[in-house]
Amino acid sequence: MIKLENITKIYSNNNEQKALDDVSLQINDGEFVAIMGESGSGKSTLINIIGMMDKETAGTYLLDDVNISELNLSQREKKRRENISFIFQQFALVKRYTIYENVELPLIAKGVPSKKRKVKIMEALKALGIEDIANKYAMNTSGGQQQRAAIARAIVSDSKYILADEPTGALDSNNGEEVMKLLEDLNKSGKTVIMVTHNENLAKKAGRIINISDGKLRF
Repeated sequence: MIKLENITKIYSNNNEQKALDDVSLQINDGEFVAIMGESGSGKSTLINIIGMMDKETAGTYLLDDVNISELNLSQREKKRRENISFIFQQFALVKRYTIYENVELPLIAKGVPSKKRKVKIMEALKALGIEDIANKYAMNTSGGQQQRAAIARAIVSDSKYILADEPTGALDSNNGEEVMKLLEDLNKSGKTVIMVTHNENLAKKAGRIINISDGKLRF
């Protein structure tokens, strides 16, 4: 379970900017939640804090009853590696790595043995229909193939929480629908899926929609 209590995030540049303003939110295990908001609303900041890619200025973040707010940087990185997988709009693949090597990266980080890695990777690639491009470099594949590879990477990580930041934003409508189906399947398999989107039609596929504006949740 994810529980945010009075989370505030302030960025201090030339002028202080309050990206999140006293946000409290609970996401239960197995939910599929869509976070909606316009550009600059705070939705990306919110998912980055949930994913421990950014740290709150004030408030408390509990992940499965562990107080993330009290952890140091290395402890937070370990907790993220163990529990969270990201699917980004721009895929976040290493362009000069093959699809196989990109999907392999989180397993190497977790110390999974080579033979076991191969089995898990090929199972995930096959499930997503991209096993035939396993040895292709990411830069030589289509946007739809790269997004499937990003999802395969999330699958092999076997993380409890899947955070998807505008996962269909760089895709055409057909590929976008396929990605949404894959996210729904991940959720049905027991994963908690949190998706940031500005697309109302996609958000309606989630079990719950959370709206954010000017750093505040709107219920």
